[in-house]
Amino acid sequence: ASGNDVRREAAFQDYLAAAELGDAWAEMRAGQGYCMGWGVHADQDRGVEWLRKAAADGNLEAKGMLAKALQLTGRH
Repeated sequence: ASGNDVRREAAFQDYLAAAELGDAWAEMRAGQGYCMGWGVHADQDRGVEWLRKAAADGNLEAKGMLAKALQLTGRH
């Protein structure tokens, strides 16, 4: 793994830990990580779940990402 990969994996773990504590920005970053495969194996379902949670918790950026993710995956 390259240095960038190792840093992305470490960052993703930090985002996920904060997301699990209810931080809306970290929820958005965890969703983005899952959707894009940044620091973790891509998992669209988990990504959308985290983006939904972040959007519900008031993160405006997550609302935009969620709309794009749903459009790309054909979901609602």
